[in-house]
Amino acid sequence: MHPEAAKRFFFRAPFGERTPDVLAALRRGGFEDMLWNIDSRDWSPQVDGPAAANRVTALMLTKRRGILLFHDVFPTARIALPEILSSFGQAGITWLDCHAVPGG
Repeated sequence: MHPEAAKRFFFRAPFGERTPDVLAALRRGGFEDMLWNIDSRDWSPQVDGPAAANRVTALMLTKRRGILLFHDVFPTARIALPEILSSFGQAGITWLDCHAVPGG
């Protein structure tokens, strides 16, 4: 786990919909809102595992950093993630799993 992540609590609003009331409630509760900047589109019926992996890989190479959006309820993610991890191998990327971040 990244050392800074251990000190913070994050929340991703469903569909990324953040309102002033939601943001205020998060702050009161000690949470930070967290959004993504790379959407795998694993939720789309037109995107299969390899297409999601290709999309994420291309965007990661372009942006050089990012927060990936995957959904554990779609089988596309289970196919794409191993491909992505394998593609980058020992590239020096620090991967964080939202379930490993306190409050995640």
